[in-house]
Amino acid sequence: MKNSWMKLAVVAIMCAISAYLLSIKGIRLGKDLQGGVSLVYSVKITEAQRQGEVLGQVIEVLKQRVNPQGVLDIAMQPQGSDRIEVVMPLPSAEVRALQLSAKSAIDDFLAKTQISAVDLDGALISGRAVARFGTLNPNVAELEIEWQRFQAAKTELAALEAANAADELRGPVEDRLVNAELKVDSLKASILSRTLPPAKLAKALGLATTPQAIRGADGAPVVSADGKTEMGPSAREKELSAIKADFPTLAAELDALVLANDN
Repeated sequence: MKNSWMKLAVVAIMCAISAYLLSIKGIRLGKDLQGGVSLVYSVKITEAQRQGEVLGQVIEVLKQRVNPQGVLDIAMQPQGSDRIEVVMPLPSAEVRALQLSAKSAIDDFLAKTQISAVDLDGALISGRAVARFGTLNPNVAELEIEWQRFQAAKTELAALEAANAADELRGPVEDRLVNAELKVDSLKASILSRTLPPAKLAKALGLATTPQAIRGADGAPVVSADGKTEMGPSAREKELSAIKADFPTLAAELDALVLANDN
């Protein structure tokens, strides 16, 4: 009887401890309860290859491509002798909130790199093109000057035509008008084409941050005097540097966006 009471006491204590821990940490639901996706891939392995070794290598390659930062809750494990299971649970409410916040930040950043034809024309008409878009594209200043020349030539030509001026007076003005219009159209096309595609930014944020080996003209890695391979910027750093070169005034905001995305 005494042993029975001792066992009941131990069980009661364990239940109390378990209840306390659950109240603090909560229950971590598995994929079957939380929901998610399980994908199974078949791997072709020749008889000469070691199955376990090949599956391990494939899993490492997949991790580098799908989850290079190691921040995603994606599990990959061998299944049998020639298959790999990839398990992706549905995001929690906290993760979904972070995803929405990150998407909002990315959308806000992308909006600052976009210049629409309607907005550009409106800014030119109001004389505020440089004030609105000059920091995004240095060609906007030149465009505003050519636009003013175009408008001045158009006004001058209209006055000459109203006065029935001779052709020799209208000819030079018409030439200036045509030249200014061609320059305006060319500059506008160049400015409007220089935007940041969302896919390019998404690609840059998803690239690996591992430093890459510096390679010489022959394609071979450059080795220092102490025999070590010289390392350069990562694939992500290269892509982000290219974006900063196109939008230098947004470099600090891009750095903040990358930091927020990684956290």
